[in-house]
Amino acid sequence: MNWRFLIIFFILIFLTQCKLKEKNDISVKPEKIENIAEKVAAKENLRVGTLKIGNHKEENRLLASYPITAYNFINANEERFALDFINQFKSEFGTASNKNPEFITGIDFIQNFKIPFQSENFITFLYTRFASTGGDYNTVQSATIYDLNEKKKLTIENIFKDFESFKKFAIKVQQIAKDSLTQRLENQKNLHPEEKNQLLKDIESQVTEGTKALEKNYNSLYFTPDNQWHVIFDPNQIAPRLLGRLELQFKKEEIQAYLKPSLVEKITQTPLPIRLKSLKFEAPKANDSIDCSKENCVALTFDNGPTQFTEQLLDTLKSYNAQATFFVIGQNAEHQPDLLRRIINEDHLIGNQSFNHKDFTRISAKEIKSELNASDDLIEEITGYRPEFFRFPYGAYTPEVLKIIEKPVISYTLDSKDWKNKNVDSLVNTLSHPPKNGIILVHDINATTVEALAKALQNYRENGTRVVSLKKLLAHQKLRKNQLYFSGEKK
Repeated sequence: MNWRFLIIFFILIFLTQCKLKEKNDISVKPEKIENIAEKVAAKENLRVGTLKIGNHKEENRLLASYPITAYNFINANEERFALDFINQFKSEFGTASNKNPEFITGIDFIQNFKIPFQSENFITFLYTRFASTGGDYNTVQSATIYDLNEKKKLTIENIFKDFESFKKFAIKVQQIAKDSLTQRLENQKNLHPEEKNQLLKDIESQVTEGTKALEKNYNSLYFTPDNQWHVIFDPNQIAPRLLGRLELQFKKEEIQAYLKPSLVEKITQTPLPIRLKSLKFEAPKANDSIDCSKENCVALTFDNGPTQFTEQLLDTLKSYNAQATFFVIGQNAEHQPDLLRRIINEDHLIGNQSFNHKDFTRISAKEIKSELNASDDLIEEITGYRPEFFRFPYGAYTPEVLKIIEKPVISYTLDSKDWKNKNVDSLVNTLSHPPKNGIILVHDINATTVEALAKALQNYRENGTRVVSLKKLLAHQKLRKNQLYFSGEKK
């Protein structure tokens, strides 16, 4: 009996040790996203964080979007990247005094990102930063590659076999860049021969310096699912600005001799496809019995999303049976199709706020139409619904710009200023006293708005204010394209 007991006792100890070892083995494995193939394919593991300064044409403005993923080591780095951008902006433009005659107002900085490559091994973010001091936008791009298994951001040292290989690749890039830019210069028919000769000398010196084997010169190096590597050189980086941006592409066979073999092998794993599931759109069903010509209504409109706070806002709206309208930025929406589908499924409306959130008074009519169509097409592809309403980024427009917009354009009756007012009680007070049939401007970019919204909705419920979508609020007006709407009151 004692021997049997001892045998059972030792077996239990052995099994316990095995389980502990198994548990320890699991704990040191790389972070994994549950159902990664499906979630990454639908980008449902990704949220967009947004930092904002300024909201009107007369102010200096910055809107910086960055990815929030299931990987903490990525999130820390990407948030720091966005914060560095916003802190640089603050130090240069945010603290100057209007009394200074050299102080510039109306500066507009924008940061957004795309995902050129993602698999179970890697994810790449390609950042684009737009900057305008009143005229055209200058554009700068950079790329970040993350190894999801090693939990690290790849540097030049991680990509190339050794420094000599990096130098050889840089020499190859230098020659191709010189040839490409020289050809571009030859195609400039309106330049004087002396001017061309000077530009040729400038190309020689700038390319030599700008393509040297330095990490800063290759901060836009990345790869794509078609086994190609890309290097982007921004205007003025390796040539005079008039010759524009240069993007070089290298097939795998042309570059792999310089790269670490282990990296090449890991990259060849098939990337996960991006699948946008289009839905058949059905018109909102909730609150059909409300008549805003007889009841006190308000329309909540959320700008600059979707972001990491949109889900919480949707939860709050659902708990109060309230409808809202979300004016989304195409770049943000592209990474979060599940949020767009949820907005539609829960009987809210989606409005168009352009694709990149550029100031429409600073871009051409052609680019305005491109911004509008790109966002409309994306939203329709994801949800089956093509937005009926548009809102200008920063509320910036001219009569000429307004004529280009082939939709009713929504302004607002009440600006909550929630992008800068981080005091919950103050924000609740602002939201709780809207004009009758007013359109309220809020943003789904910070936690303060989420907290304040719940309290404001409770106040609306207690005083009989009905929270409806724009379509319901404006139901008694004849809506026209190229026309601005500030409230639900008939003029």
